[in-house]
Parts: sequence; C-alpha cells; structure tokens
Amino acid sequence: MLVLSREKAPALEGEQDSGLQAAAVASLRSSPYRPLWHLHCKVREGVVVVSGVVPSFYLKQMAQTVLQALDRINGVENLLVVAEPQARWSLVAVAG
Repeated sequence: MLVLSREKAPALEGEQDSGLQAAAVASLRSSPYRPLWHLHCKVREGVVVVSGVVPSFYLKQMAQTVLQALDRINGVENLLVVAEPQARWSLVAVAG
C-alpha cells in the first residue's frame, strides 16, 4: 500500500498542475482557431486559468469549451479580453 505524507502532497499537486497546464496549452494549440494558439494558461488547484486577448466573444467561449473538455480539471476561469482587431493592438502595446 502506498501512503503519502502530508508534506509530499503539495509537490504532487504542483506536478499534477504542471501536467494539466501542458495539456491545456496543447489543447488550445491544436484548436483550428488560430487566435487560441497564443493564449496563456495557468493551473491552480486543478482550475485552468486562461488569459489573453481574442477578437470575438465566440472565440472566448470556444477557448473555454476546449479547456472544459480536458480530463482532471476542477473548472475553467476565463479571464480572456475581447477586443476588436484595432483595439487589440492597442492593448498589446500597453501591456507589452
């Protein structure tokens, strides 16, 4: 029987989050929607947090749908900003 001490649990959780983050990024990059390829993902306690800028509300929803299809997630926190193409470049210049 395998018994894990409480001291080891955070490290295992971090490893699981890291694997889930890689899966989330791969899932977005394999999407046919090119704007999803450049989004950022972090994972906290099994919740995928996606951020970045997309050109439409449809693509914001598609990113969430793609991520919700992953196994082992506890949820998706969608922090995506919707901006028209012209406004998007202004946001990138300010953030950059």
